[in-house]
Amino acid sequence: MKHLECSSKEQERPKRRFTIKMTAAILLAAVAPSSVVGYICLQAALAAHKHAAREYYVAVAERVQDHLDHRIDNASALLARTRDIFSNTSITESSAVEIVRALLAESDEVSALGIYDAAGQNIDILSKGASHTLPEQLSEQYLRQLQSYANSQRVIVRPPQALREGSSVGIPLCAIWRATDSHQGKQHAGTQIVSYLIAVLDYEYLSQVVEHISSQMFYGARNRIWLCDSTLHVFASSERDHARTNINMQSYGLFQHTDISSSASYCASTIREYIGSNDVPMLGIALFVPTLQSIIVVEEPQATIYRSLDALRSTALLWIACATLLSGVACIILAQQFSKPIRVLSNAAHMIAHHNFTVVLPRSRNDEFGLLYTTFNTMAAELRTYHALNIARVIAERNKLEAVVREAYDGIILLDPSGTVTLINRTIRTWLALPDTSSEAIHIDTLAESSPILMQIAEAFHRLTISPNVVEHCELSFTPTNELRERTLRGTLLKVIPHVSASALISHELYRSEPPAEYSQPPLEPIAYVLVLRDVSRDVEADKLKTELVAVVAHELRSPLNSIIGLAELIADGIATEQEMIEYGRTITSQGRKLAGIINRVLDISRLELGKTDIRRVPVNLCNVIRAALTTNAPLAAQKSIRIEWNCPEPDVATVHGDPDLLGQVMVNLLSNAIKYSPHGTSVHVHVHREGSSIRVSVRDEGYGISDSSQQKLFTKFFRATDDQRIKRESGTGLGLAFVKQVVEQHGGEVGVDSRLNEGSTFWFRLPV
Repeated sequence: MKHLECSSKEQERPKRRFTIKMTAAILLAAVAPSSVVGYICLQAALAAHKHAAREYYVAVAERVQDHLDHRIDNASALLARTRDIFSNTSITESSAVEIVRALLAESDEVSALGIYDAAGQNIDILSKGASHTLPEQLSEQYLRQLQSYANSQRVIVRPPQALREGSSVGIPLCAIWRATDSHQGKQHAGTQIVSYLIAVLDYEYLSQVVEHISSQMFYGARNRIWLCDSTLHVFASSERDHARTNINMQSYGLFQHTDISSSASYCASTIREYIGSNDVPMLGIALFVPTLQSIIVVEEPQATIYRSLDALRSTALLWIACATLLSGVACIILAQQFSKPIRVLSNAAHMIAHHNFTVVLPRSRNDEFGLLYTTFNTMAAELRTYHALNIARVIAERNKLEAVVREAYDGIILLDPSGTVTLINRTIRTWLALPDTSSEAIHIDTLAESSPILMQIAEAFHRLTISPNVVEHCELSFTPTNELRERTLRGTLLKVIPHVSASALISHELYRSEPPAEYSQPPLEPIAYVLVLRDVSRDVEADKLKTELVAVVAHELRSPLNSIIGLAELIADGIATEQEMIEYGRTITSQGRKLAGIINRVLDISRLELGKTDIRRVPVNLCNVIRAALTTNAPLAAQKSIRIEWNCPEPDVATVHGDPDLLGQVMVNLLSNAIKYSPHGTSVHVHVHREGSSIRVSVRDEGYGISDSSQQKLFTKFFRATDDQRIKRESGTGLGLAFVKQVVEQHGGEVGVDSRLNEGSTFWFRLPV
């Protein structure tokens, strides 16, 4: 049993994966509840801190309100006493002013007191110092508000914006006083005229008040409280510029999502976290004061409020980390204990995979692994029995059959019922350029992403899986890599059904006969799918060529035949004169020869294509061949006044092995075409030279030229370039260049053309020496 205790390198990776999964599962089970509890505790602490902060801020705001009410009461008492003093007719005006100045000097709340007439025009201002915040003229809106209190004897307190004219001055207080004309500077004695005594708790004084309360309530911090009117303009703050310039706080974080115009009291019940003016996270509350139509704002940095919460969070994280560490150590130890019997099983399975069936696992365990060990030992005993029955021979036969399938001439693909590729033979791999065996054990849909042909096969597979049919016929066309010719594959995709022969299934599918007797009800599920493909490219191409050849030959033969038949009918009718009959006979002879030439040329090309033409291999001097071709085409050149220039190297340089008659026909065709398709008075140049191990012959004319699209089809049978209208005037069958191509290729050479429209053409061929 010692060999079972050693760990194999191949088994280490699965062991680590199991240990990691076991560790992760136990850690999740151990840490997740602690994390959830910690999170709940943190949220509860946060809610408690917010509630405590809200209560504390409300208390601070109410304290500020109490201070404001107290200061307003003191200022109101001062105004009431001043009104009584000025209303006392037993006191002279100068004495009254001195008394009021004394009262004003004793007051901490009011720094100036103004006397205004009924039109709101300033009459006099009594002030402690040179500066004050009282206006020279009261606004019309403020006067209208005061007029509604014309008979009131109480001091009128208005919101901060009531007296504002471009900047915040503070909280205005007014006492209505019916003064005599002596105080108003009027001429009619005894007339009582309404006047106003105005005092203001200015922004400087109010800012000092809120700074003092802020310092008391927030451990020396002087900027935690500020006052706004109902339009959110600041009129008291530790920042004097805010009150002096009447800054609007509508866009401030605390009021950013609050509609003050609809309900000014809405923000009072809202505690909110927001970003302060210095990009510092803050927590604040706004308290609405109905009597002043003002808002008291109390705020504090979140870092200060949540300091204890951060300590609680750190403690919770420390406990979670400790719990995680302890749980991790415990689960790793536990996972190692689980991995030991698994490692023993893995090593035993590895030995059986290498045909060692003598392995026996210990029977000392009494847990679930003991049952697994017993089952494994039973399996090993059965395998030993099968091995004794010569399983190796069965495997060899299977491998032999698989090798035959892999090396079959037809393409074969085997799929399991789920569509996973289990086998692709060598022929398919060659056609589709697939790597060896790497494309097996892959689903057909995944494999189809690399090839349009495999995509069509995948579509056929899916159609067959949902169809009651057992056969799907396929025809695929594609151009393999590094090939120019298109391949056509035809085949059959067949369901493999247990206990039903393939021939019976195909017969039933093709001839719609009765279902095979082996069919059972309900029908059995297929155990595999087999696709067999055969390359029918040559057959398809041959059929296509036959069709094209019949069509073109019929077209080319129709013209001379129609001429012969028509002229023969005229002669048979006896209506032609003797001279016309002679001319008709000549035409019939000419058309008959043309017809025979077409047939002979087609037969010559067909023999060359089929390899039935005997080609002699004798030394041939191309200079002699060219000279004979020039002699043959000399009359045609003379008719068009075309000059032929040619050069020829030494005889041993221009000598090749081939058939002199066929090569002579090649030169005759090339020269006759150059002369035929060249204008009068031009030149044709024939050039022969050596290029390495071959001889190159070129024929250059100064004719009409050929377009690029026509050059691609120029050497096919019955094709004639018609880029220039003058070409149509010349007669031709379109077989000459096809004959040239076949002869040159039969000699192991190549042929081509270089041409541009209206610049002439150069036809060339190259033959090996």
